[in-house]
Amino acid sequence: MYRIFSNTHISIVYLNKKFDIIQVNKTYADNFKEKTSFFIGKNYFALNPGLEYKKIFNRVVKTCQPHIVFGKRFPYNKPDEKTKDRYWDWSLHPVKSNNKKVEGLILTLLDVTERVKAQMELEQTKDKLAQAKRMSDLGLLAATVAHELRNPLSVIQAALYNIGQKMGTAPIQPQLQTIETKIAEGDQIISNLLTYTKIQLPNRQKVNILTLLDETIEMVTLFFSNENIKVKKKFDNTFIRVIEVDPIQFKKVFNNILLNSFQAIKRKKGLVIINLKTNEKEMELSFIDNGCGIKKSDFSKVIEPFFTRKSKGTGLGLSICNEIINLHNGKLLVDSKLNKETVIKIILPFQN
Repeated sequence: MYRIFSNTHISIVYLNKKFDIIQVNKTYADNFKEKTSFFIGKNYFALNPGLEYKKIFNRVVKTCQPHIVFGKRFPYNKPDEKTKDRYWDWSLHPVKSNNKKVEGLILTLLDVTERVKAQMELEQTKDKLAQAKRMSDLGLLAATVAHELRNPLSVIQAALYNIGQKMGTAPIQPQLQTIETKIAEGDQIISNLLTYTKIQLPNRQKVNILTLLDETIEMVTLFFSNENIKVKKKFDNTFIRVIEVDPIQFKKVFNNILLNSFQAIKRKKGLVIINLKTNEKEMELSFIDNGCGIKKSDFSKVIEPFFTRKSKGTGLGLSICNEIINLHNGKLLVDSKLNKETVIKIILPFQN
C-alpha cells in the first residue's frame, strides 16, 4: 500500500478532520518543488487559501459523502513558472472510523490540463470547420443572388439610359435619376455580400494613400451629388503618404466608411473630415462626420456582420472593413456622440 501511495502519478494528501496534513505522497510534493516533510503538520488551507474549497471540505466532513470534480479549472503556481490556468480531476473522500464518523480525508488530484486543452482545441477545430462550411454555403448563396439580381439590374440600367437619351430634359428626368441611384445602392449591397464571403489575403503594394482616398472620395461624392456634403482632408507636411497595403481592398474600406458617413448625414449641411497622421511606426486615418451618430451600446456591435440600425443595407460595410484591416495587422476603432458625430479610426503599421 505504501509503495502505491509513493509511486502513483496521482497526487495524494491525507488530512485529519481539522484539515491538518498528516501525509502527502512524492507526486504531490514534487508539484511544489518541496520535500514531503515540508507539508506534514501544516493546515491545508494555510497553504492553499480558498473559501470555495473550504466549504466543500466541511461539507464532506459533515455529510460523510465524497466530492468528485472532473476537469476543474484554477490557477496553479509552480515556483519556477508563472501562474497558469490548469485543469484537475480531483476527489475528496472521507475516512471513517469504526463508529462511522469521519476521522480524516483523502484528497486526490490528477493533472488533466493536456487532455482538457486537447478537447478545447478539438471543439475549436469543429467550430472553425462549421464556420467554414457556413461561409462556403453563404458564398454560394451570395454568388447565386448576385447572378440573379445583376442581370435584371443591368438591363434596367441600360433601358434607363436609352429613355434618358430620348427624353432629354423632360420632367421625368429626376425620377430616372432616383431609379439609377436605387440600382447603384442594390449593386453596392451585392458587392458587399460577395466581398464578405470572399475576403482573401492582401496583395500588398506600395501605394500613395492620398491617391486611393481621392479616387474613392470622387466616386462617393458623385453618387451623392444631390446632397450638400463636403469632404475635407487634413494632414501636415511630415505625413508619410506611401504604405504597403492591398489597394483594391483599401478602396473598399474607404468606400464603405464614406458611404456610412454620407448616409448618416440627413437633411442638413454635411461635413466629413479625414485627419491623417503618421509616425515612424504607424499611419492613423480618422473619418469624422457630423451625422446622426451611434448609440454607445452599439459601439461593439457595428463591426459585427449583418448588424445594422438602417432601414436598408446588409450591415456588412464595417464588418468588411474590420476584416480587411485585421488582415493588414491594423486596428479599426469606433467612437460616436449620438446626434452629433461619429469617428471611425484606422491604425495601420508600416512594418507587417
